Order: sequence, then C-alpha cells, then structure tokens
Amino acid sequence: MSKTSYSKLPGFLKPQLFFRARLKSDSSKYEKEEKLDGPMQLSHPYDANLISSERIDGKHLLMLDIDHEHYYAESSTPGHAHLVIHHELDQDAMFEIMTVLGKHGIVQTGFMQATLDRGFSALRMPGVSKGNYEDNRWFYDSLTPPKPEVVDTDGEEDEEEVNW
Repeated sequence: MSKTSYSKLPGFLKPQLFFRARLKSDSSKYEKEEKLDGPMQLSHPYDANLISSERIDGKHLLMLDIDHEHYYAESSTPGHAHLVIHHELDQDAMFEIMTVLGKHGIVQTGFMQATLDRGFSALRMPGVSKGNYEDNRWFYDSLTPPKPEVVDTDGEEDEEEVNW
C-alpha cells in the first residue's frame, strides 16, 4: 500500500494492524500447515499488502471476502447501507446468521426481530425513505386511465361533454 492508498482509507480503518506477506493467487485451498501466505510481517501501512481485522487496541472489525455476487446500496441514514448476498439459504440458516449478526450489533435488534417474526427480511427499495407513509400510489394505479371529468361548456342541458 502506498501513502496515497493509505490516505484513501476511511478513518475507521486506519487503526488496523497492517502486514506484508507473499500472497498466493488462490486462497480457497488454504491449509494451515502449508502457510500459503508465507510469513506475515507486521509493517507500516505504506509497506503493507494486507489489512487485518485486528485493531491496535486488540479489538476486531468484521471483514469479509465475499465470494458471491452481491448488491450494496447506501441507506438514507448516512454511514448505513443495505447488503444483499446472492447465495440461497434455507430459512433456518438465514435465521441463524441474522441472530448472530443481531447479537453482535451488526444489524439492529429490531431488524433482526422483525425478520424472525415475519419469516423473511425486507429492505426499502432504492429511493424510498423511512417514514414515507403518505404515498398511497400503487404501480397498477398508473395503468388505469383516469376517469373523465364531465364538464358543461355552454350551460344548457344536453348530452354530457367529456373532457379527457
């Protein structure tokens, strides 16, 4: 990592421990005895090619190397987001993961509990903000033509004139 790369990291990642190691191209075949990465040396961030989940205070950040297609979208709350990982799970497995994430504060307890109660998780669609209950329009409403307005243009009683 260069000084420029390090300066682009968000502030919350700067207290992590940084390492330098010889990296192999395929980590899917990792076996402890083989030490595929070779010796890892603690290093200055500018010399590092690895960032650790461990912080300088001994705590850890959750870091994932996601090997599945995924969708990430910023939430309407700054610093929050929605993440969907394209990996099918049965309901019990999804509940197990959601419970662990809720237990450790990765997802809000209310979101976790609502998911368990409903039987599925649900996210707001992109562009929909929290508390938007006033919008009663539905997609199908736009497919139905509006009812014509009946207007009387001359004041006399005659057949109804329709204004589309």
